[in-house]
Amino acid sequence: MKKQFLLSKLDDQKGVSAVIIAICLIMLIGFIALSIDIGHLMVARNELQNAADAGALAGAAELYTDDGKAINTNANQIGFDAAVANFSEQFPVEVNWTDGNSGDVQRGHWSFGLGILPRGFTPNDSTATVALWGVTTVELDENPNFINAVRVRARRQNIPIASFFARIFGHDSFEMVTDAVAYIGFAGTLKPATAHAPIAICEQALRENPGDPYECNEGRFINDAAGGQDEETALWTSMDQGLDNDGKLVSDPCSGGTNASEVKKLVECGAEAPHPMLWLDKDMTVNNGQMDSVFNEFYKCWEPNKADFPSLVLPVVDCVDDPTTCAPLVGAVEVTIVHITQNPNYRDLPEHKNLYTYKDEGGNPATIPAWDPPPSCSSDPEPDKCVWYDFADHYNLKGADVNPDAPPGYDPKIAAYQQKTIFFLPSCKDHIPQGVTGGENFGILAEIPVLVE
Repeated sequence: MKKQFLLSKLDDQKGVSAVIIAICLIMLIGFIALSIDIGHLMVARNELQNAADAGALAGAAELYTDDGKAINTNANQIGFDAAVANFSEQFPVEVNWTDGNSGDVQRGHWSFGLGILPRGFTPNDSTATVALWGVTTVELDENPNFINAVRVRARRQNIPIASFFARIFGHDSFEMVTDAVAYIGFAGTLKPATAHAPIAICEQALRENPGDPYECNEGRFINDAAGGQDEETALWTSMDQGLDNDGKLVSDPCSGGTNASEVKKLVECGAEAPHPMLWLDKDMTVNNGQMDSVFNEFYKCWEPNKADFPSLVLPVVDCVDDPTTCAPLVGAVEVTIVHITQNPNYRDLPEHKNLYTYKDEGGNPATIPAWDPPPSCSSDPEPDKCVWYDFADHYNLKGADVNPDAPPGYDPKIAAYQQKTIFFLPSCKDHIPQGVTGGENFGILAEIPVLVE
């Protein structure tokens, strides 16, 4: 009797197991179906996102004219063309734009949320450029009239994404929209041969405090600061970052710094020096000493062209730790060489150039063909030295520290005359965009945008 009872119980359990297995199979098939549909949707979405990314990057790359002086209204068309050239599952990508700055392709301002604006994109069809000089990074970030980005949306709505198994539950297809924002900032890399000389400008020479605006018209010089104090405003560099062509570290640039033989190769007159690609936030070899052979070669190249006040694009490095072998690259700046001193001679100055409006003692515009002693120097015990300070005052040449010999009435940081020194000004004109976005604002917009959304 007991045996029959047990057998009947086993038969009942076999029935329950069959039900459980059937339910599990249904669930397993459902999960498989769900994973197939989700995978299919993700593939289609990635293709849409690629289209939006391509459009935004193409539009942002042409957001400015080639000289960087104006907004290019054709950037929308370029972004549209790049986006619709893509396909999603062999179907054309949809971008709802016809012309102007509305619809799925828009120019505007991208904010990182550094100031009063929240992080995000604000459409703006303005064609006016804003000044990059004398404003902080935060002020630019919170200015919606600083046109620096392109947004593109890509869609699958007219031809939605078909489902495989979800239609069992009444979902035959899915509509999808993706968008991308590409941002043009400031030069974070310099293409090979873009940096014109092996001179690294200290960021601290371009602004008084971290976060301050970059000040154009403020002359600085390569050598120790006014009064001979050990505060460099620029350093020699071999521009070696120990990186390969993809920006990957292959050697430590800080282990030994650089020397005169390495740097001199980059200043030889007429030679096509092998200036490499430079990468933001990577260390670069520097030397904070005077290299006579390098300086003499640089002087020899400059002297025949000094009347033209030549300009150079140079890397900018952070000198906060008084670097001796290497310093991190933070951007790029264009400088104008005003004068290079070789031997002590206060009157060894270039002719007066109209880089800035010169005024005589009466406040009237004046043109001075040569640097003769001004009337104020007539009673000066060192009239030649007075000529130098008149020159330095005219071009607003400043050292990195207070000059103890500054004459009364002059800026206390006015540059002292020094041997073997290169005096330069940060440029205050529109620049041709350079390199990949990623640097700080030293007046040079980037040429290549990056995706921020």
